[in-house]
Amino acid sequence: MTTIPNYTKVLELTNKVNKRKAPNSSSPKLMAQCSANWSFFGYTWGNIGGNYQYYPAHSEPDILWVIDETTEWYHGYYGEPEEMIEVYVSKSAAKVKRPVIDRNYVDGCDFEATYTIKKGGKYNGYCIIYSVECQWQEREEIGQFLFIGKNVDGICIGKCFSSGIQHEGWAVLPTGTNVSNLTDNQIDHLMSSAPSGTVVLLPANYTCHYPGETYYWQSFKDFYFKDSPFN
Repeated sequence: MTTIPNYTKVLELTNKVNKRKAPNSSSPKLMAQCSANWSFFGYTWGNIGGNYQYYPAHSEPDILWVIDETTEWYHGYYGEPEEMIEVYVSKSAAKVKRPVIDRNYVDGCDFEATYTIKKGGKYNGYCIIYSVECQWQEREEIGQFLFIGKNVDGICIGKCFSSGIQHEGWAVLPTGTNVSNLTDNQIDHLMSSAPSGTVVLLPANYTCHYPGETYYWQSFKDFYFKDSPFN
């Protein structure tokens, strides 16, 4: 799948709950298939054997795009845009929260970022998030980061730009751009230069485990959908 799912809501699964092939507890679980040294190969339904290691599918953050639900089960898509898989998650087993990006969340990010809503003009009401010095997730690159789009129920949908950070689906941010005071003409130029797809920005609280230490940091998780032009 490379288009944004026709979802009803987005949930973050906050415990390591099983994702199943059908809405019953005996249905096969979605498993991550890895080599002996834990290189990830892909997902399978259940342990299909061979010279591989298997563990229940889980990521950080663990995002479920809900398309419908019953009183007992969530039904939705799981995974990255290129390999989204339909799964069922038991409501009785899952702990969930609604991921929301707002000014309070952005203020708490581990890199200094600013959240604004543009007032007036062609892009009135658009959400703009920017950082003049951002280290994206675990990457070593440091540079400017800019998001322009709409905040829809706490999820930011639009386009990303950067200088100094290489990332799929992001456009190059021209050196010297004053990201704190963008005019309509500047936004027009940026939007027209960006890839035709759409970036969906979600909050992400990552965890790293080191010997004798656990480290948490607050950042963003981005999904790039190639075939969903943003309007």
